[in-house]
Amino acid sequence: MNNEFTFRRIGSRGCEILDPSGAVVAWSVDELWAVVITARMNDDLRSAGAEEVCPGGLLPCGPDSRA
Repeated sequence: MNNEFTFRRIGSRGCEILDPSGAVVAWSVDELWAVVITARMNDDLRSAGAEEVCPGGLLPCGPDSRA
């Protein structure tokens, strides 16, 4: 399992945004926006101190989390 958001191209231009567990959580109209969105989501996880992502959710599961 990956610990970061990723994307994959679908069709001729669109992209699916995938959460760390591989579930589709969003779509973008082109690859440039997919790069921007995934980078922002990954930065938000890192700044929250997430060392890993809880299974089935986006809450940080690191040693300082209260999940």
